[in-house]
Amino acid sequence: MRLALSGSTGLVGSAVSAALSAEHTIVPIARTAGFSPREDAIAWDGRECFDASALRACDAIIHLAGAGIADRRWSEVRRREIRDSRVVGTTALARLLAEDPGRVRTLIVASGAGFYGNCGEAEVDERSPCGAGFLAAVCRDWEAAADPCRSAVRVVHLRLGVVLDRRGGALAKLLTPARFGLAGALGSGRQWWPWIGRDDLVGIIRHALADATLHGAVNTMAPQPARQVELARAVAAALGRWALAPPVPAWALRLALGGVVDEVLLASTRAVPGRLKQSGFHWSTSTVAEALRAEFVAQ
Repeated sequence: MRLALSGSTGLVGSAVSAALSAEHTIVPIARTAGFSPREDAIAWDGRECFDASALRACDAIIHLAGAGIADRRWSEVRRREIRDSRVVGTTALARLLAEDPGRVRTLIVASGAGFYGNCGEAEVDERSPCGAGFLAAVCRDWEAAADPCRSAVRVVHLRLGVVLDRRGGALAKLLTPARFGLAGALGSGRQWWPWIGRDDLVGIIRHALADATLHGAVNTMAPQPARQVELARAVAAALGRWALAPPVPAWALRLALGGVVDEVLLASTRAVPGRLKQSGFHWSTSTVAEALRAEFVAQ
């Protein structure tokens, strides 16, 4: 298949591109200065303008682009960037496909487990309602942005958990303290963090491309969520280090990072991948320890 891929240089996109390029033709959707056409990519202005004819010549679109969630404090400007980088582009894609999908039969759009908000100990799956908070609202609007094209193409929303990839994201941030024996609890450490290994994430995207019955929200995570402190200790163990650090108080995290703390680091989301189980997907790793061993051996 010919696959259009946005976010191809990001953490998830680069893994997807590397893994699927042996099976499919990957065409990056690239932000271009002055919206100038490129032979090696599909032009995009970063907001609402895409090279429509180039997109319609693809069999599927994988839309992963979006500003970083936890890489800086959430000012009002940053909140708008986070939302608009997801909602504006997806809305434009959906309208383009609704008008004329061309060869496109599938649109896979990233979303997040943040859709559920802070759920405490309650288990949630794709049937659960949207939660409260900024991230939940962003995920809700992000998914709704694809509504115009649902009758024209199959739409899959990947509600991503924490991606375990040592090259970046949450795992990369945990590596430095873990190497010095400082891995430990953030706040109570008992908050649930849904997670997914890099190879299984690629496998889920491959599965979503192939399974024509899969559509709508898909919790993209391992079957067994982990508590935050369990994940931190598992990272230390994978590095052969002790986890000796005392808990970091919630107030100290809020002082350092602001509002991102309560919705990203301290929120508890015990999400399970109900639809993937029903569709027969098989994970290569089911526990955090297994996923981390696989990640470090692979490197």
